[in-house]
Amino acid sequence: MNNRENRLIERCRSGDTDAFEELISPYMQKAYETAYRMCGNHADAEDIAQEAIIKAYRALTKFDGRSAFSTWLYRIISNTVIDMARSRSRRPAASLDIIGDRCDPDPDGNPVEYAETNLLQDEIQSALLKLSSAQRAILIMRDIHDYSYQEIAQMLGISIGTVKSRVHRGRTALQRIIRRNFPDLCSVEYTEGPEG
Repeated sequence: MNNRENRLIERCRSGDTDAFEELISPYMQKAYETAYRMCGNHADAEDIAQEAIIKAYRALTKFDGRSAFSTWLYRIISNTVIDMARSRSRRPAASLDIIGDRCDPDPDGNPVEYAETNLLQDEIQSALLKLSSAQRAILIMRDIHDYSYQEIAQMLGISIGTVKSRVHRGRTALQRIIRRNFPDLCSVEYTEGPEG
């Protein structure tokens, strides 16, 4: 955690709401994107991101600085999504929205390639939504946000071995879903990075 964040956190703890807005501002878009990728619905993602930010504000006195502020915040977002999924006790409906922000096509680009890319992203999002919320969360942390196993273990409060095992099981489940439901994506396979 950097000195600027430390100063802002101290100001927040003394009741300075402007300091909290300044502290959280760099993480707002990522909070929304994370929530969206985990739940697949824009309205729910907005609600989850906002609820997570409120929870972070209320719990800031408990933040001890042993991890990065972003790691602590991501854990709150992940737990909020999982709690929402449990409370609904149903699987979320697949979204037709693209992963992340949809950009207008490049006027000089290839419209067929643009459409194929968007279709691929939609199918991957739909496949992700067929996973349990816990599997989806861990794959998003590792394979989309590129957090290390150590960072994920810290966020979730579990061992690195457990993280590796859950990532492996999640990847296996996702590959099964893709093979069964999206045969045109069968060439999509995970490759292990430097950490496994």
